[in-house]
This record gives sequence, C-alpha cells and structure tokens, in this order.
Amino acid sequence: MQTSPDTSKYDAIGASLRSRHNNFDFIRFAAATLVLVSHSWPLSGTPNEFFAAWSGGVDTGGGLAVCIFFVISGFLITGSFQNARSLGAYALARVLRILPGLVFAVLFTILVIGPLNTTLPLAEYWRHPLTSAYLLNATVFQSSAVLPGVFETLPDPFMVNGSLWTLPVEVFMYALVVGLGLARVLTVRWLIALVAVLFLLRLNLTVHWGWRWEKQGGVLLGSIPLYSTLRLAFFFFMGSLLYVARDKVPVRWDLALLCVVAIVACRYTPAGETVFFLLLPYLVHFVAFARIPGLGIFAKHGDVSYGIYIFAFPIQQTVMNHAPGLSLPAFIAVSFAATLAMAVVSWKLVEQPALRLKSILLPRRMTPASEMA
Repeated sequence: MQTSPDTSKYDAIGASLRSRHNNFDFIRFAAATLVLVSHSWPLSGTPNEFFAAWSGGVDTGGGLAVCIFFVISGFLITGSFQNARSLGAYALARVLRILPGLVFAVLFTILVIGPLNTTLPLAEYWRHPLTSAYLLNATVFQSSAVLPGVFETLPDPFMVNGSLWTLPVEVFMYALVVGLGLARVLTVRWLIALVAVLFLLRLNLTVHWGWRWEKQGGVLLGSIPLYSTLRLAFFFFMGSLLYVARDKVPVRWDLALLCVVAIVACRYTPAGETVFFLLLPYLVHFVAFARIPGLGIFAKHGDVSYGIYIFAFPIQQTVMNHAPGLSLPAFIAVSFAATLAMAVVSWKLVEQPALRLKSILLPRRMTPASEMA
C-alpha cells in the first residue's frame, strides 16, 4: 500500500484556516500594544523612537503595527466578503465591528478625557463648538482632532487621539474589496497586478517626489491621507492575496527565518524598506498559523486589541498631562494599565455584545474566515 509523505510541516495557510487554528488575537494584541509603546516616545517628548532607530528609519513601531493590522484585515475582510450571504450582510458586519467601540471611545473622550484635562471652565468647554464637532469622529471620518483647552502644553500639543486617522483608510479598503469583488477580480492574478502597481506607485512617489510616511501628500475624500493610503493599501491587498492563494502558501519555519534574516540584514541599506514591504505580510501570516505553544490563550479572553488601539492615545496624553515627571518606562506601564482596563470594559460592555448581535442578525455559512472577521 502506497502512503503519502508527511507534509505536515509544510501545511498551507488554507489547511490551518480550515482547522480553525490561528494566532490572530495574539498578533492584534501585540500590534495594538506596540502602537501604545511606540507613541510613548513622541507623547513624552523623548527622541529616537526605538524601532525607527533599530530599523534605520524604515518605520516606527507604531507604523509597523498599523501595517500588521492592515495585512490581517486584508486577509480576513476578503474572506468575510467572499463568504457573506449578501452585500448588506457584509456591510452590517463591518458596521457592528467598527462603530460600537468607536462611539464608546468618542463619548468617553468627550465626557471624561476632556473635562479632566481642559483648561477652560467646564461650562465653556461644554458650549464650545469644538466639543460638539468632536462627536462626528464617531462616524469614522475624522472631523476634529482637538477638544477645547485640552492638551495645549504637552509635547504633542492639542492632539486628542492621533490613532483615529487609520479608521477611514480601513473603511475605504472595505469599500474597495466590494468593488473588486463585484468586478470579479479578487483573484490571484489580478491581486498580484494590483499590489505590484501599488508598490511601484508608492516607490515612485518616494524616490522621485520625496514623499515619506510623515509627508502625506494630500488627502482623498476629505480625510484620507493619499500617500499613507497607498502604503496601507499595499499591505491590505497583500493580505487579500494571501487569502485567495491560501492553499498554495506554506507555513514554513525556514521561509520565515529567511524573511527575518533578510529584513535584519537589509535594515540599514537602500533596499531596507523594499525588503520590509515585501516580506512582512508573509511573516505576519506565518505567526498567525504556525503552531506556537502558548499563543492560543489569547483567543480565550476576548479581543481587546481594538479597544487598546482607540483608547491608548487620549489616555497616554492624560497621563502625561497629570504626571509629566514620569520616566519613560513608568509612563508606558501606567498608560498600558489604564488603557488595558478601558479596553476590557469596551470589549465586555460594548464590542462583544455587538458581535453577539451580529451572529443573531447575520446567520451565515460557518467558515473560519467569516467568523474571525
């Protein structure tokens, strides 16, 4: 009797996806925490953010984390779209995942963060047009980044929640998935062409126009930064590509190690950013689907990563405003503890109930990708 060779160590992403084994909760938690840690440098006025210094200026830790989020999002959202029963179901699922936590964070910022930190009399704070304008941030498309009299003298002055700018980009990607899906081009061939165009366009803008992460180069639709959208779209659709090619992409330790070696070896060279762009998506999904002991525990306690992401910035600003003498490690520790507490509250009281509502309103085919999104 002929037996097939043991190929378990070369299982494809698709096989792990069907087995429902994944470490996405761990990766999202780590990425959200990385955003908080990375922001601690500029928010405390400390120079030489750690990852930017280590990577030779390829990116900050917060920028790396956002890229990781978009790689994961592209993978899961593409799966969600392809497994949704209708466009309405897809759209409602996205609304129930994004908006409840965001509305809670915006209200918390206006009702708690603002009064705790404003230099204005409270009566004037409540009457100020900037206070009511901040409410519109709950629509995802950020309308106001400031609250009256809040954080005026900090190292990053006036900015209340600098993390919210990525949410309209995320929603824009959701819409693009719909467009590509309806055009029937969510295929390996077309997605390879798309990510190649995005990569070359971003590279051209960087080399010939001098655009960088810090120089956004204009906006789309009023609030979506153009250059950063091109950058994040590349990572998002690399995630999409990995989803549609999931049965042909192996989960291999040797490939992952080669990716890490290449990124480290090239970090101070002109090729550093290119290597980082091309190899990061595979590394993210290797960690997501590799059998790594201990990471599965994160799935048992809920996904607090979104809460960490949307609450960290205003809480960090508040800590800096009231305890400016903290050392950098103490600032990180206090900010993380307070942010994690709010993220747990948000998950338990707002986000998890919304997801339960999603499962009631949108019964669907029980595929792992649709469940994870």
